[in-house]
Amino acid sequence: MKGDTRYANASITNDDIGFYEEDAIEFLNDNANFRPFSLGLTTLIQKYGYTSDVNDISSKSTFLYNKLKQSGVTVNKETVVSWFDGSHRPKLVANSRKLMYQICFSISASLDDTVWFFNHVYYDKCFNFHMFQEVVYYYGLSHGYDYKTTESLLKTVQEIIDSNSNSSTLDEDKYTIEIKEDILSLETDEELIAFFKDNYSWFYSWNTSAKKQLSKLIENIRGNEIDKKILAKIKANKKKKEENTEIVSKQEIESCHLVIREALLSDDFYSPVYDEEKKENVNTSKYANRNITSIDFMLDCIYGTGERVSRDASLPDIVKANFLDKITISTLNLNEEINTSINTSYDSIRKALILLKFYEFWCTIKLNRKKYTQYSHHELFNEFCTSTNNVLDNAGYNELYAGNPYDWIFLKASYVSDEPLEYFRNIICFILPEE
Repeated sequence: MKGDTRYANASITNDDIGFYEEDAIEFLNDNANFRPFSLGLTTLIQKYGYTSDVNDISSKSTFLYNKLKQSGVTVNKETVVSWFDGSHRPKLVANSRKLMYQICFSISASLDDTVWFFNHVYYDKCFNFHMFQEVVYYYGLSHGYDYKTTESLLKTVQEIIDSNSNSSTLDEDKYTIEIKEDILSLETDEELIAFFKDNYSWFYSWNTSAKKQLSKLIENIRGNEIDKKILAKIKANKKKKEENTEIVSKQEIESCHLVIREALLSDDFYSPVYDEEKKENVNTSKYANRNITSIDFMLDCIYGTGERVSRDASLPDIVKANFLDKITISTLNLNEEINTSINTSYDSIRKALILLKFYEFWCTIKLNRKKYTQYSHHELFNEFCTSTNNVLDNAGYNELYAGNPYDWIFLKASYVSDEPLEYFRNIICFILPEE
């Protein structure tokens, strides 16, 4: 059935779907191919008491609106209707996240179904265990509490956090999985309160693991000052036209970072044209006079263009929102603690991790083809999925999911094409608005 998980998974390995980049874009823009929010929400409420006609928008809206109202949640009836009629999809922002938890509480959804709803319908991370609010939500859902009871607990925890906000006490980084294990061991509300009194300092920063993963990926990909010196040698050699003068060793070239090494494969990397006025060769390459250590240069190389995916791109909103650019990277504050005063989008972090890992993996294959000839493309695809999922898991994010149209792009490019980077770049080229 179109829109369900099995169909999404099958579409990745089906060569009749998205074999050509234009077909992939058409597939992405067909709403029937991916589970609409309205369908996912309908599936959820059906498990928790809704027994009327699944096609009756008014009936479904009234059912959920009344559940939310009974739970003490304030929401406009029109908003609920828009979820079911498909005219509005909740944005991946803090206020909407809270509302998604409120939906789950209002219908007494299980912990597993809450995670499913976030990951496979709302397309966002479920439960950030470095946010005290979501720790309390996790505790409440796992204990079968209603929303009002959970909010009462949250108010008490909020007072603990606020009263210690100026404390100079700092604990070493606590991994998400460790906090989760601690929460699972708590059996009573008194133990939960005591837990926060003892460990309040864990909840003033988050995404530490994700920040480390992103920084590591960028460090492997982006050019640096040493690369500049090596490129200067290559440029000097080209100018002299002394083809037999090996002033740059193979080891030096292989020590360059990924975007530089891939650029060096291009015949266009250094394109000298004799300038009559200057009486010398001038580099006319697209790489000329670029700061190779900049984020912009790195992204230009990854995307294959200086253009970025904007709101005008011919892709679904859920895909083009938070597509990686320089501004997104700057908001992630990779050189600082990501703390509670910064509204960091989980969607932007996860999308950045997937894109950068995709480039790192397939660029490494491209640069070392002889080393990987023993492996079939199918084996490399599986390794890409495994290694990317490891990055996401270590950063505290959900694994690749073909039912998420953003993930689908990278899964399809990795499976269907012998040149995944070029397939991806062609998609970027095709979706950009014409000038």
